[in-house]
Amino acid sequence: ISAAVAASISLTVWDVAHIPTTYGGAVNHRLKMIGLCQGDLTTIKPAEAAQFLIISCLPGDYTPSAGSLIGAIQTAWGINVGQMAANPAADYRSDLHCWISQPFSSLQPSKTVPYTQLICLESTGANAVAWIPGVFSAIQRYVPSPPPIPETGATIASALLSTGGAGADPVQVLTALFNGCQTLMTAGPGYNLTCLRIDVFNPALQGPLVAAFDQLKPAAPAAMGA
Repeated sequence: ISAAVAASISLTVWDVAHIPTTYGGAVNHRLKMIGLCQGDLTTIKPAEAAQFLIISCLPGDYTPSAGSLIGAIQTAWGINVGQMAANPAADYRSDLHCWISQPFSSLQPSKTVPYTQLICLESTGANAVAWIPGVFSAIQRYVPSPPPIPETGATIASALLSTGGAGADPVQVLTALFNGCQTLMTAGPGYNLTCLRIDVFNPALQGPLVAAFDQLKPAAPAAMGA
């Protein structure tokens, strides 16, 4: 069994938070989750696929430079992010600082892409933390009527946005991603976003990010009979 699991998963799971969700008159802690993982977003296995892949860049800069995720996307799948930016499926740059690409399947990638669409946050490091919540507003605007719980809603994989050359603080970015997602998942009746997976490329960040993630997690439900 362990060998089969290893063959289907490329990411290292650092921690998972279960977001309390009201369903059927009771609170369920298994329907929505936020995960913190480490690995390469362009080499994930089919079992780790997601509907949306969230990346970031400086405003208007889609240069596929060596070591960047934009460069890795072009190398892995032959897809030019600059060309996607010129013809997005939804453009929210004027107010939410991000855009959503056309489906990858329409772009004739050189290989199978384990995501359906790209979401790109265009931000400097100084603005990233304040602008990250806009990504989740864009998802709600783009998919205003997700399937009702308990059906599967959107699944999202996100890089640790704007923490490369842009220079945003990794812990602050993690916090903004977590809080932005949790707010969308739980506001009012809640939005059926099933899973956000925050994927960290640099394993050296494990210590501070796991500590921050642990502080962000909702309290676990009390054990039966406690």
